[in-house]
Amino acid sequence: MKILLTGATGRLGTAFRQAAGRSDVLMGAGRDALGVVEAAGPCRVAAARLLESRTPDLVVNLLAMTSRRDCREHPASALLVNAVWPALLAGEARAAGVPLAQLSTDLVYSGSNPPYSELSSCVPRSVYGWTKLLGEAGVLSSGADALVVRTSVLFGSVSAGRPTFSEEILSARGGAYTAFRDSWRHHTPIHWFSRALLELVRKGCRGLVLLASSQACSREEFACSLLEHTGVEDVRLLTRSSPRGTPTRLRLALDRAAGWLEGPLPDASESIAIEYPADSRWEP
Repeated sequence: MKILLTGATGRLGTAFRQAAGRSDVLMGAGRDALGVVEAAGPCRVAAARLLESRTPDLVVNLLAMTSRRDCREHPASALLVNAVWPALLAGEARAAGVPLAQLSTDLVYSGSNPPYSELSSCVPRSVYGWTKLLGEAGVLSSGADALVVRTSVLFGSVSAGRPTFSEEILSARGGAYTAFRDSWRHHTPIHWFSRALLELVRKGCRGLVLLASSQACSREEFACSLLEHTGVEDVRLLTRSSPRGTPTRLRLALDRAAGWLEGPLPDASESIAIEYPADSRWEP
């Protein structure tokens, strides 16, 4: 299976390429390529050229503007990358008769009425969440043979892009790390997620699915478990409340994903062990 992967050089793109086998992945557009595009017209041309030149069996779109601060400060760019681009790519995939998988986020929910399922109402509380929700809508209404996967916060050791938050915690040796004590999310191992995503697309799963680790916890609880598991003792953990407007209770109902994967999803401790095996010690 030839997979056209956009966002291939980012953290998740790198982990996905490792899961898929590099020989099966066709590199697609990255943020550096789309960063100069300021209108839907050039985006449409870029999407059409990608499919024409690569002739893939499947398109996986991991290209996104993920920083909530960047999205808030540059909403037009966020709309282009997170909403317009996926819709145009899905349209071209439909025209070419190629299935497409689109990545989305649990931040499409408000956090006021958990647990959330695929049928729950979406009321994002950030520009990032709104643009990702619009991207989902564009993909699902395009007529493409599409899978949209909402996940929670991804962590792990990846040699691409900026460090994940778990690496930031462990890199704070000799110093302090500040964690939210009141924001509950499903901290999800990035390499497990990549393998699970690949399994879903290879099975031909379609529609909307929530895919994450099975257990929600606060960032404070996660940081404590991570430090204990890795044996990193010289990090002073500070806590504070999450910023105003941050969804604080994003517990997810993951029955559909568990059924499609035909097995249990990893809990919090298992998730940490997947990324940081017990027989090794983390080194900066």
